[in-house]
Amino acid sequence: MSIADLTHAEYIFLAYGVTFVVLALVVVQSWQSFRAARCALQDAGLASDKKAPE
Repeated sequence: MSIADLTHAEYIFLAYGVTFVVLALVVVQSWQSFRAARCALQDAGLASDKKAPE
C-alpha cells in the first residue's frame, strides 16, 4: 500500500491522524518542560509548592 493508492477519505484520515499524533507529542513535551522548569525554580528557592494567600 502506498499513499498514491489511498482514497481521498483515507488520505484525509491519515493526515488528521498524523496531525493528532504530532500535537499530542507537543503537549507531552510542553508539560514535561513546564514541570522541569517548575522543579528548577523550586530547587533554586524561587517558587513554593503552596499557593499565595488570597
